[in-house]
Amino acid sequence: GVSRFVYASSQSMYGVSNTNEELDEDDSEKNPVTAYAIAKWRAEQKLHLMTTDDFVVTSFRPSTVFGASPRMRCDIVFNNLVACAYTTGKIEIMSDGSPWRPVVHIKDVCSAFIAGLEAPSKLVSGKAFNVGIPNGNFTVRDIAEAAKRSVPGCELIFTGEHTDPRTYKVSFNRILNDLPSYYKPKWDLDMGGKELVEFFDRIGFSEDLFRGKETIRLEQLSDLKDNKMIDENF
Repeated sequence: GVSRFVYASSQSMYGVSNTNEELDEDDSEKNPVTAYAIAKWRAEQKLHLMTTDDFVVTSFRPSTVFGASPRMRCDIVFNNLVACAYTTGKIEIMSDGSPWRPVVHIKDVCSAFIAGLEAPSKLVSGKAFNVGIPNGNFTVRDIAEAAKRSVPGCELIFTGEHTDPRTYKVSFNRILNDLPSYYKPKWDLDMGGKELVEFFDRIGFSEDLFRGKETIRLEQLSDLKDNKMIDENF
């Protein structure tokens, strides 16, 4: 039967952080707010109770993911800012850019999942891992400036008209220290920005695509509801 189960969890279970400290996997408070976050946290707890010598359960909690993909998402922070810069020549941030966000490239997330399958069971069994890179916590300003660098000539504005309570930093010490031979992240924001721009060039990316259901999840769900393909309960 199945000997290893790698669960795709989420950092959303930490909720809105009430500390400036980096959040770790075991000791930091879990404060899931959305149904998605609650489901991820409950599933983790139930799955880890199933861990035995013959059934290794590991959970990975990725940071907010960025990077190009066949099913492109433009409603996640770095992808959104690069896409906005690319299609409009302008990035406008409503906050002052000070909130913190951990982000990670999709290929590094894949590397983490492979590590969960290949590392000795004693290193991963019954454990959860935050997935990110060294120094992988960035302010919104850091992320926006990286997006600006990827699109020369782009205008970047911080209006500061809204405060943003969603700020949190995450510790990646466990995955970086416990799995150094198996998890070797390679992607930073500048590499990811370059990849996105090359991808947009290749597919003829437009502002209509940037703002439409093809890349915005909520727009896709609204379209499905309008066409009676799903309802409020899916």
